Amino acid sequence: MILWLMMALQPLVAGRPREDVLWCFFLSLNPNQAFAFAVDIWFSFDERSKPIDLDDVYADGTKYFSIASVCFMLMFDALWMFGAALLIDRLRSEETNFVRDMISRMSSRPSPQTPVKGEDGGNLLVDEIDENRNAAPGDIEMKDITKQFNLGASWVLKGVNLKAIQGQITVLLGHNGAGKSTTFSILCGLASATSGNVKVNSKPVGLCPQKNPLFPKLTVAEHLWFFHHLKGADDDHEKAGAALMHDLKFDDKKDELAKNLSGGTKRKLLVAMAIIGRSKVVLLDEPTAGMDPGARRAVEYVLQRIKRDRTVLLTTHYMDEAEKLGDWVTIMQGGRDVINGSPGYLKRNLEKLKEDGKAVAGGVVLVDFGMSLNTLEQVFLKASASRRDGLPMLLAHFLAMLTKRLLYNLKNIPQFVVQILIPIALFFCVNYVCHRTTTNVDSIIVGPSTIEMGRCVLNVAPGTTYAVERYRRLLSDGCELLDLTGTQEFYKDLLKEAKELPRLAVGLHLNDSWGPAARVHAWYNPNGFHTAPLLINIVDTVRLQTKTDNDQAKITTGIHVFPFFAEYEAFQAAKDTLLRKAVMIPLVLIALSILTSGFVVMLVEERTSNFQHQQLLTKLHPVTFWAASIVYDILLCTLVFAVGLLIFYAGGVLGFEALTGLAGFWALYLWACLPFIYCLSYLFATAAKANTLLIIWQVISPLVATVIVFIIMIWITYEASISQKEKDHTKLKVALVPLQFLFPPFAMCMGIVYVIIVEYKAEERIKESFDPWWVSGLPAIAMAVFGALMAVLFVLLSSRTVRRVVLAFTGAACIHRKRERYQDADEDVAAEREYVSDLMKWFGCKSQPAVDQITFAVEPGQCFGLLGTNGAGKTTTIDILTGLKVASGGAIRLYGQPDTQSSVLAAVGMSNDGDKRIKFCSGGQKRKISVGVALLAQDAIRILDEPTAGVDPKARRDIWMHLDLSRQPPGRTAQLLTSHSMEECEALCTKISIMVKGRMVAIGSSQHLKSKYSGGYTMTVELKPDESGEKDPVKLHELMVASVEAVTQAMTAFFPEIKIKEAGASRTCIYVVPSTTLPWSAAWTAMNKLCADPKLQIADYSVTQCGLEDTFLKVTAEANTTTA
Repeated sequence: MILWLMMALQPLVAGRPREDVLWCFFLSLNPNQAFAFAVDIWFSFDERSKPIDLDDVYADGTKYFSIASVCFMLMFDALWMFGAALLIDRLRSEETNFVRDMISRMSSRPSPQTPVKGEDGGNLLVDEIDENRNAAPGDIEMKDITKQFNLGASWVLKGVNLKAIQGQITVLLGHNGAGKSTTFSILCGLASATSGNVKVNSKPVGLCPQKNPLFPKLTVAEHLWFFHHLKGADDDHEKAGAALMHDLKFDDKKDELAKNLSGGTKRKLLVAMAIIGRSKVVLLDEPTAGMDPGARRAVEYVLQRIKRDRTVLLTTHYMDEAEKLGDWVTIMQGGRDVINGSPGYLKRNLEKLKEDGKAVAGGVVLVDFGMSLNTLEQVFLKASASRRDGLPMLLAHFLAMLTKRLLYNLKNIPQFVVQILIPIALFFCVNYVCHRTTTNVDSIIVGPSTIEMGRCVLNVAPGTTYAVERYRRLLSDGCELLDLTGTQEFYKDLLKEAKELPRLAVGLHLNDSWGPAARVHAWYNPNGFHTAPLLINIVDTVRLQTKTDNDQAKITTGIHVFPFFAEYEAFQAAKDTLLRKAVMIPLVLIALSILTSGFVVMLVEERTSNFQHQQLLTKLHPVTFWAASIVYDILLCTLVFAVGLLIFYAGGVLGFEALTGLAGFWALYLWACLPFIYCLSYLFATAAKANTLLIIWQVISPLVATVIVFIIMIWITYEASISQKEKDHTKLKVALVPLQFLFPPFAMCMGIVYVIIVEYKAEERIKESFDPWWVSGLPAIAMAVFGALMAVLFVLLSSRTVRRVVLAFTGAACIHRKRERYQDADEDVAAEREYVSDLMKWFGCKSQPAVDQITFAVEPGQCFGLLGTNGAGKTTTIDILTGLKVASGGAIRLYGQPDTQSSVLAAVGMSNDGDKRIKFCSGGQKRKISVGVALLAQDAIRILDEPTAGVDPKARRDIWMHLDLSRQPPGRTAQLLTSHSMEECEALCTKISIMVKGRMVAIGSSQHLKSKYSGGYTMTVELKPDESGEKDPVKLHELMVASVEAVTQAMTAFFPEIKIKEAGASRTCIYVVPSTTLPWSAAWTAMNKLCADPKLQIADYSVTQCGLEDTFLKVTAEANTTTA
């Protein structure tokens, strides 16, 4: 923004001296200046009434900056600015380090810090040798890849080797921070490897990243159409998109905008976007994170179907998913690939892993977080101190908020420089401009050399001999001589030359026939005040040289300025000083706009990342939160204002009285801007856009107001000239009132004008009186009233009561609001409804509510699990409970008091990373931090929305343990969580509710739900490894299919109702027996007989009750059928 302002103002400051060609080329590196030169050339031709033709494009290119030079510089500017954009993008990229890359290229030997394969436990613990796979060409190959983000930082990747071939799904596993996402970034081109070779043989590449990069205003079908055509596929996009949407079970969302999709449905769309268009290479980074079990099954089915002619590489934290899908598994730890092999091979070599498990241990590398606020310990804001109540807690919260703002500024140095140092630099610029002095030239000596770039015309009549050579010699001294001697039509040619450059300065016509008294006829250019004395000097010098017959004789001619009268000189000095101090208006306004607009950055970042909401969920009161923000902003502005006033006072720019007035206007401007900026922070989704638009508004609005005032003054002058009366300024005064009330920056400009007038009154340079109301009283009242109105508006925008009232009024227009209470199909849900009110949520006037009369209660010490398919309304329910959204109907009651826990970092497995900045955390580590913040405030109710999504299995179990312990006595903390992990719900939840399409369809404990909805058994049969010695993959697959069919037939003979759930994945078959009357003893007896049959080749088996996942799938399927 600052650079843009400087480039825009440069043509006004630098001027347009086109005579200095080299200097013009340098100035034209700014395209605004080059365009200003073009306009100046156009006006130059227009003044001479000469059209611009092709010959004029290159004319005078050596003496003047020509049109061709302008065009060349504009094209060159486009090139260098494009290159600068690429360079800045490279320098600012979080995934690369340009300085390190340049050093490594210039260095003739490798860096001593480069990791060597085999160091720090880098040897492969398990590495399966598959000759067929090794011989197959790899569509994805990585060889000894290393990655270091910053020079001197730890290595994220330390010699990774990876190969993925067509027809296989390669699974990349590892703890959070192991380097999986970095590996994907290198494969996709989002980051460059520090060393090593990367090869991706096929294009196009389909990518499903961890985040959801979707176009919010495009529908699902439009996304698929766009990426289908982007990949250049020639098949029918509608048929391909419909098939994918049907297989992934979200075809009902075909015409839904992406911004309205649930998190799980967005992941489905990203998977479909990666697959569509016949992508030969498909990269999936945790594709099923946030999906319900049914959706995960659908993705598994699609990937198994498409893998035959594609190369698929995916990462996941679901081990069952890796086992089902993975043909080849690579496990990473500490930036290295430590395990390679097929799932069956790795399970058979489990003992080796146990023996070498210590070698896998290592630290965790942090990667990224949305808000680079500060370190982990600083994020917690020392909340883990001893518990406080009343005034001590209030003060602790207030100081914590101030500390947070200070740390944010200290960690964001570029923003600190722009917001603080640039305004101070502008104050110094004001001081410098106000002390510049103009040099009055008392006298100059004129001669032919003073013409510089002008031309001198000489015309000699036929037969003239008097001093012709002397005139020609003097005229050619220091200027270009245009000799028109012998021209037939002298005056016509003279008028023609007057339109050309360089301009004509002086001219002489010599004619002896006119007699001795009139031999010379002279012309001069009136635009140069020195040309007339110059002509006299030339004629007198020639006469002297002729009389004395001495060509060296010369006459010196000077132009001397009369001294000014004392009063006029004082007036002129006052006028110059006034003009210089007027520069204070735009510079001070730009400084204030940069200073105040920067306050919106953190507000937008906190709101959009829900970090502000997370703070307010603790016992932090909203008044404390906003009061701390206001106090910090005022303190920061006061510091900058004090420095500015000190600069003006020390530099003698303003006296004490004027400085007092300026300080008062600055305070009023701050009062007007702060609540306005806080209100506008609700309208922006990106901090950079908010900051830029606020700066532009504060700079442009005074210009618009000034133009309006100028137009009114012209109209007043025109009316006075027509009516022959004195000017009536009533219209101007009427216009000033709304302009100053609507535009505080314009009122601030009027205040600065008043300060300058006060300074001149103090110096007695202005004798006449003036009405201070229009330049001091009105601006002050305007800013005070504007600030008060914005403060009221801000309070209304921040009030949840006002939001409820607005929702009630807007909801009254929707006919669908009156919804009949539906009958509960489940008696447990009906029993729950007896003592808890219905909860509903509508978005707009849609026929289907997002939350439809759900009912539940969470008792102290209970962990309540909220399950549901993608789009069922789980996240909306959590948002309503936490206050992020307002319910359309129903009642909510939350009780609790905050407490703290000092071992939070240990609980989430990040004890050694307390000093790491959050911006370097991986996606899974972000979830750990969020859970840690939730654990800090041990309220009576804790609400967790998919707390372990994207967290590695080890950390997931640690978090489960601490969540379970935190709700035990004496704390008795109740927990409400949503999850797509059935294992997580069984481990944590004492009560579970299942939602479908906004409705609650089942509720109860895990065992209650399994017994009620999933009676029967799950039988898992593991086949013995193939011992035939066959190596052909096709024949091996045929043998495995035959073995599975034999086992299935045998199982069907014992259990006629049996259903195949999964078959063949890693030689493991899973069957479901839905019978509720079959005794456990009969099931075990039958399985023992089957296991004893040597023809079936059964290595092991297990019989368990049907799990919660089967219950979930059955309940949601029945509910979907009922609602349909």
